Amino acid sequence: MAVVTDGLRAYQDAIPKEFYTLKGPRTQHVRIPNIRDRSNNNMVERFYGTIRQRNKVMRVLDDIETAQTMMEGLRIWYHFIRLHSSL
Repeated sequence: MAVVTDGLRAYQDAIPKEFYTLKGPRTQHVRIPNIRDRSNNNMVERFYGTIRQRNKVMRVLDDIETAQTMMEGLRIWYHFIRLHSSL
């Protein structure tokens, strides 16, 4: 298991403290200090923020069918209508 974080120094102490186990597997802390690094997740975080904003207004993620329909609609919107934001 790995936890990917940004360059915030507070994570260096918090990750081992919260995720330490005596038995394997150990949690690996992967720090990405530079935003231009190849493995940053800004696009995924932006998509998640869009989902949170939409859900807060609509309050529709009460059952699995509605959630799946909403996620499919957001996926189509992101990939075909907002091409500059596609994942």
